[in-house]
Amino acid sequence: MTPRTWGEPLVVTALIVGVLDISYAIVFSYLRSGTSPSRLLQSVASGALGRDAFSGGAATAALGPGFHFLIAFIITAIFFGVAVRVPALTGRPVLVGALYGVVVYAVMNFVVIPRRRSALVRFREDRPRHRRAGAHVPDRRADRVRREPHVSRIQEPAVIE
Repeated sequence: MTPRTWGEPLVVTALIVGVLDISYAIVFSYLRSGTSPSRLLQSVASGALGRDAFSGGAATAALGPGFHFLIAFIITAIFFGVAVRVPALTGRPVLVGALYGVVVYAVMNFVVIPRRRSALVRFREDRPRHRRAGAHVPDRRADRVRREPHVSRIQEPAVIE
């Protein structure tokens, strides 16, 4: 495949990647912490808009899929570009695509998103240093602490005198 013949396969592949990834993220975040789809999409938009994305309502939630599919398109285009230069990658497209997906998942969840999240919530000193798979899911406890300053993650035991 040459760059001139990429058009349709690149767009179709990016759409498949984007739909599968956002579907996974929405289902996983809902099951993990009850995060609504609109909140997750605002989280995606916060990569470009910062904290203001969370107060933008439906408008910023609507920007989330746009940014998400842009990233999916770029990641897919990188794979296509490398595959043109390394033809062996096209011999087993399902296996190589799955391995590339694992690499992209790891880079996004352990490098890109933690750096972005730390910039959004620098004021949280009790933030864990490690990052788990699925780190792109918004932390509802952190949202509660921001909304209700009297709530802390560690409750002091009551002193009875």
